[in-house]
Amino acid sequence: MTKRSFLLCVGLLVLTSCLAGNSFPLQFDRYHNPGELIPVYKKLTAMYPKITTLHHLGVSPGNNPIYLFEIGPEIGIADKTLPAVLVVANQDGNHPIATEGALKLIQLLLERHDAREQTTWYIIPNGNPDAAFRFFKKPLAMESGNLTPHN
Repeated sequence: MTKRSFLLCVGLLVLTSCLAGNSFPLQFDRYHNPGELIPVYKKLTAMYPKITTLHHLGVSPGNNPIYLFEIGPEIGIADKTLPAVLVVANQDGNHPIATEGALKLIQLLLERHDAREQTTWYIIPNGNPDAAFRFFKKPLAMESGNLTPHN
């Protein structure tokens, strides 16, 4: 094996190992309905257990779960001292781009240490899962209610 072939093989191995590392388990090639995002939420917290916690806040009136991501250096610490930011996306439920934006923010925070080292982030990617589920049903329904008689 020549020196050039050896270096090429080593380079390909390094590139392959980098690409096979912790990649974000979601492609931003379309809007995602709330049901397909729940496994992604759980996978992310399993991939980054030292810097993420997934909180189940409760269920919506339509019996859909509402989740909050906590991302930052103070995971597991009761008395937090760092500043915090709360991001709540898609409260109307019919703006899936807001959920995608929140997920992109989560990706950025998980991949860039400098973006999370001095701040605790609380992110609710979908504040109204009832309306978000209805948004993806056929025919399209852009109704922002949450399945209570009086919204």
